[in-house]
Amino acid sequence: MDSLVAVGVCCLDSILTVDRFLSEDEKHKASQLEKRTGGNVRNLLDVFKQLSANTPLTLLAALPSANSSETKRIQDSLGSAVNFEHCFFREQTDDAPFSWIIKNSATGSRTAVGYNTVRDMTLEEFKDAADRNASISPLYHFEGRIPEVSLQCIRYLRDKYPHAKISVEVEKPGRPALQEMARLANIVFYSKSWAEANGFTSAEECLRSQPAIPMFAKYLCITWGASGASVLTLPDQKYFSTPAFKVEGKEVIDTIGAGDTFTAGLLYGLYFHHPKSNHPDHVWTTHEALKFANELAGRKVVQEAYAGLGEAMKARVKELDEEACNRTHV
Repeated sequence: MDSLVAVGVCCLDSILTVDRFLSEDEKHKASQLEKRTGGNVRNLLDVFKQLSANTPLTLLAALPSANSSETKRIQDSLGSAVNFEHCFFREQTDDAPFSWIIKNSATGSRTAVGYNTVRDMTLEEFKDAADRNASISPLYHFEGRIPEVSLQCIRYLRDKYPHAKISVEVEKPGRPALQEMARLANIVFYSKSWAEANGFTSAEECLRSQPAIPMFAKYLCITWGASGASVLTLPDQKYFSTPAFKVEGKEVIDTIGAGDTFTAGLLYGLYFHHPKSNHPDHVWTTHEALKFANELAGRKVVQEAYAGLGEAMKARVKELDEEACNRTHV
């Protein structure tokens, strides 16, 4: 793939840390307040740019006015590695989408409440952006936000750019059109919350129940919290799983964005990692890419935010490349 185009939302997060979750109408004092930029695709791009410095990255998101201080803050959080030129700036507002997140320090879990007055992306806006990117060969990653519109965008890609690769998130239970999006994607990321809301009790049960749904998919993926992550490949029905990666001597302190980190790692391992040897056979297997993404997410949850994750994985990248090289010479 030549580039990655991430379609979704960017927001500002205010994270309150408490020692336990509260019951209704209870008052409690937070131990910490942190403010950071967030949103699924923003987090994904933050991690991905650390892994693949040479891959062009483009954000497609509705943002406040181009001159807004909040837009500037979002841009600064990703830096020059990400192209904002195709974003949809809403000049009538200076306020970015906002999330309040309450994080339980005892478990690392969190509860989030969002608020957004920024008008969402339209199909026509997406068409225009996609046509301006027609000269490259991107993988489009859709967050799963506004799925009715996103579904139309994916149909447009399938019709006009049939060779485009498409990745989608099936995350929030109850959102219509997510399954239709999954049917048109090459790689699908399911969430544990979506799976449980649909009656599945394990990662494998969820993934193996989907083969009648995808038309184009090669990879169905899911994270299952402390139980790790899994991938089912199609059409051969090969199932791969790996337990949660634990960093010795460190505790889970921040699960915010762990799923986005996993997604970045798996997309990198399956589609964008090109070993320095340039040998076509020196690629990672599905299981190796899965373990890489799982470790990346495991390292993320023992630190705040995302800084340094790419550097922490350099040795692992080298190790996997050596294994791939040796495997082709056996």
